[in-house]
Amino acid sequence: MIRKILLLAECSCLMFRLLSWNVRGINDLYKRDILKSFLRDWKCDLICLQETKLEAVPLPTIHSLWGHYSVGFVFLKAVGASGGIIVIWDKNTFNLVSSFQGEFSITCILQTVEGALSWAFTGVYGPQVRLDKLRFWEELQRTKDSRPRPWCLGGDFNEILYPQEGSSCLCPMNTMQEFHDFINYSALVDLPLRGGEFTWSRSGGEVVCSRLDRFLVSLDWEEQFPDSLQNRLPRPFSDH
Repeated sequence: MIRKILLLAECSCLMFRLLSWNVRGINDLYKRDILKSFLRDWKCDLICLQETKLEAVPLPTIHSLWGHYSVGFVFLKAVGASGGIIVIWDKNTFNLVSSFQGEFSITCILQTVEGALSWAFTGVYGPQVRLDKLRFWEELQRTKDSRPRPWCLGGDFNEILYPQEGSSCLCPMNTMQEFHDFINYSALVDLPLRGGEFTWSRSGGEVVCSRLDRFLVSLDWEEQFPDSLQNRLPRPFSDH
């Protein structure tokens, strides 16, 4: 299974690719080489990496991943050896208007270089403990309420929406309902996923699979890009 999701956004005048990937750490140079090769092949315009496990992200690291210098980035540092988010974009496609960090997310207000469309992208890395999950949903709701504009958010939510999104019979109904409540409150669209059902698996003994990763978009974002597609991609390393 994988933990890498590609969103292809397209309208009559603009097309770009957004990539979400839980990389399980990129301190390792081998992983960075694979990531760089993947980005070169897929020619993504914006990527969101979760669980980077980096407390600091120097510019040379971003340049080495991206392959050229026309790149912008923001990051949420890891706490110790866990967590961390990096959002990277091609400056030939997007200009950064502003950005802000939360506890579990980082948001960029972006403007397309051609067309001057302004929209918000939020990269997320959701917690696993329920009390933290409640704070996570509240954080995202505040983001939505404070910046009413076309909104796309993506990443590892560490939560499923439906029992069939997890192979285990032990389904946390209360946390699933809270995820539903957030989506309904924020009027978000859960785009269909192509290429497979699950985005994470754990092997060893009984195999456990779940869909923990996704893109969600606001109604006005979907109106701007009505032909958007969400695809599951193959994994090159780790259990993600």
